[in-house]
Amino acid sequence: MMSSPETAAVRCCACHRLLFVAEPDAVAAAIRIKCPRCKAVNILRPHRAPAIERDQRPTDHRGKAPGE
Repeated sequence: MMSSPETAAVRCCACHRLLFVAEPDAVAAAIRIKCPRCKAVNILRPHRAPAIERDQRPTDHRGKAPGE
């Protein structure tokens, strides 16, 4: 199975053996997978878009938040 632009080949970080092919957003949480060839443990985390910018805390004229 070849990876297409919509999928990504996930390979072992040590020996580069193909571990699996994933579609975008297929990984929702961290995954640990042990390579059957070299026995290296690969930890995969989902790729997330940058968070939406949060509102800034109100500050006084000195740049400190109230109560500091």
